[in-house]
Amino acid sequence: MNKIVSGLTCAAMVSMTVDCGILGLKLLNGNKNILTDSCVALACLAVIAACAVYKVFHSRCPRCGIPMPAGGKYCSRCGQKCGGEG
Repeated sequence: MNKIVSGLTCAAMVSMTVDCGILGLKLLNGNKNILTDSCVALACLAVIAACAVYKVFHSRCPRCGIPMPAGGKYCSRCGQKCGGEG
């Protein structure tokens, strides 16, 4: 599940970067019809935020399954090395 969330985060970041570039070009050309692009950027931002919240609250030890702090390398209960991903 972590790989899916990471992939979704990367896809949302790429989409948001491209969309913001298009939005900037439209504004530079004087086109004020940017509502669709703004909504896409907002949706991408919501996906990025949801994935970040998921990663913080769903990090678990692969051996015993207890919740771990984000970025923790070792489980506080069993001592299993988790590689920094949780």
